[in-house]
Amino acid sequence: MKTIIVYNRKSTFIQSDIDMFKCQEYGWSGLKKQILFFLFNRFDNYIIWFNDYHAFIPIIFSRIYFGRSILIIGGFDGMGLTIDGKPYGLFSQKWFRRTIGRLSYLFCHRIAPVHFSLIEGFNEYGQNQMGLLNWCKINTSKVHEIPTGYNSEFWNPVSIERDIDFLTVGIVNTKQGYLRKGLDRFLKMADLMPEYKFVVIGINLDNNDVPEIPTNLEFHIKMDQANIKKYMNRTKVYCQFSIAEGLPNTLLEAILMGCYPCVTAVNGMADLKVNKILIRDEVNPEYLEKSLRSLSKEICYENRNFVMNSYSLGKRSEAFKKILK
Repeated sequence: MKTIIVYNRKSTFIQSDIDMFKCQEYGWSGLKKQILFFLFNRFDNYIIWFNDYHAFIPIIFSRIYFGRSILIIGGFDGMGLTIDGKPYGLFSQKWFRRTIGRLSYLFCHRIAPVHFSLIEGFNEYGQNQMGLLNWCKINTSKVHEIPTGYNSEFWNPVSIERDIDFLTVGIVNTKQGYLRKGLDRFLKMADLMPEYKFVVIGINLDNNDVPEIPTNLEFHIKMDQANIKKYMNRTKVYCQFSIAEGLPNTLLEAILMGCYPCVTAVNGMADLKVNKILIRDEVNPEYLEKSLRSLSKEICYENRNFVMNSYSLGKRSEAFKKILK
């Protein structure tokens, strides 16, 4: 059986799936090129990461050539919000983009959210309905929740001193992303808790968009995966203060690296069945101090075992085998 993975922009978790399936890949390079490629290249399985412009054509060709299309939902494609006065999520975009997205959901053979809250759910932290069923009528029998999988041998901590109190990681290039990931709250906590060490990795914003950096906060614009892993190994508490998420990869990677999670009650983070601090209202120093008090090697070991067993690459592979052609 021939399988292809289609994406807009490649990331480490998409590469992980390409490696797992040992299949061909196709990155969005414009409509004309995509039509020609799929016209002359037939596949049995079309796995598409995220629903947007790049998803529609391979889904249509999967129907024409009697293949099977599987649309993976990761977050943006199951939301319709306004953040910083600007639309966020597929269902907050302009009419044409929303329509293409709805047609892709209608014509694809299977929908594979990383967490079922992206189909139907309630965001406790933001107090709003979530999930594509709020904006799009679909046959729920074709929905199969398949969480992302992680290599626990790579994300494996070594015994060193954990000198970083609080860490957060996120690829952020806009003010909207900065607010969505809750980095404004993280910086505020650093300012209110000068006796603790904070580290943030991944912000790339104009100086006018980022407030003055507290002296106890270490700030990195970009970092490769190997060094992020080292920072996680040095960290006591991993923070994810997002106001909209699916189930963040960095959160599960941090848990595998022995970090204790402190997260907002948003989508998959609220449902994650590990020992954690769950924030349902405004973030404040009490939550972070409680996280440190809750920290123990035994709890972090139990959390790691849960993620290792529940979110393995093997489980993800087996789940896909059940819905692939």
